[in-house]
Amino acid sequence: MTYVSLRLARLECSPRLVLSAVGSVPTLLWVLIQASLPAAALPAVNAQLEKQILETIQKHPEVILESLNRYHQRQEQKEAEKAQKVAEEIRKDPSSFVGESPVLGDNQASQYLFIFSDFQCPFCAKAQSSLREFKRKHPEVALVYKHLPLTTIHPQAVNAAAASWAAQQQGKFWSYHDILLDNQSRFSDAYYEEVATQLGLNLVQFNRDRKSQSAYAAVAKDAELAERLGLKGTPFFIVNGQGVSGVVSSRDLEAMLSASSPAFPNASVSNPSK
Repeated sequence: MTYVSLRLARLECSPRLVLSAVGSVPTLLWVLIQASLPAAALPAVNAQLEKQILETIQKHPEVILESLNRYHQRQEQKEAEKAQKVAEEIRKDPSSFVGESPVLGDNQASQYLFIFSDFQCPFCAKAQSSLREFKRKHPEVALVYKHLPLTTIHPQAVNAAAASWAAQQQGKFWSYHDILLDNQSRFSDAYYEEVATQLGLNLVQFNRDRKSQSAYAAVAKDAELAERLGLKGTPFFIVNGQGVSGVVSSRDLEAMLSASSPAFPNASVSNPSK
């Protein structure tokens, strides 16, 4: 068991992926052994030894399964530690993570609420009333919007994010943001232009900006930060070193704001979009 665990730990890819590729536990073990030996040593591993190993694993497949479980537990722990480190950096110096993201409130605020959101996510839309209430109660807290389009389930998420970025270039991000979240069923190129016209934007500039590499680079940069934080769904909120996902209440956010010690991720409130 120790030998198998060591071989699994030295693989550069996930053993579960290898298992799915080779098709069986015994074959997986043989792959592990071959991967662990220098090329010159392979001829010394004779057919009889191979047969003995495969027979043993056929009788005790739990050896591989236990090793796979331990491997994934270690990977999850590593990812959690990385996410906690990034969250702590945000807590200590939130302004350094604002970048060129849209900010509702004072750019030099003492506290920031980071919102990771997807314009096509229904739960992001539902969370808006809580965010508005929170902002009314705590005008000293600046809201920072970060794009996290869930492209596997929301085909218009990236396009909507790019359109909102284009609106931001003309100082209308938050107005554009609110209209999109109130009209998620209407998303299309024509609708993005319709909203831009409604807000009095320069359409030539708007269309140029929303289709630009800069727009998609900005969205990708936010998504990369979300990946570093280990975020899997939207909406997700971070304030004061605390993280929470789902349709939050204003009270939930206030509790995070006043928390005495950071905890990340903190909780999943309800209905996170994944």
